[in-house]
Amino acid sequence: MTLGDSALTARRAAVLGAAAAAGGMLFPGVASAELSEERKKELYDEEVAKLAAKNSNAQDDETKSKTTLAIISAIVLVSPIIGITGAQKAIATMVENDDDLKAEFKGNDPKIAFQRGRDRQRRR
Repeated sequence: MTLGDSALTARRAAVLGAAAAAGGMLFPGVASAELSEERKKELYDEEVAKLAAKNSNAQDDETKSKTTLAIISAIVLVSPIIGITGAQKAIATMVENDDDLKAEFKGNDPKIAFQRGRDRQRRR
């Protein structure tokens, strides 16, 4: 500790001491007040109850967040599958009676293209 640090610490201690003395003169009842054991226990119990309520609220918030995240994840996972399946059914019903349109869409069907590619690889 240098000389400047000790002077700064001494000044801080003097200011705090003066503030405590001034507080004691202005509020003598507060300065000399002693809390009874019962009052200390009441205050302690109140703080424990506040802490328990705060922890309970934090756990509730975390549970709500997890539930919300699970629901959103399920929607994001299922939505594309439902959309693709719906589009395939719509195309199937649209081309049911039109042979030209059926041939056009059948040639671009990803399942058929995948199967043809797999068959080509097996032949090699």
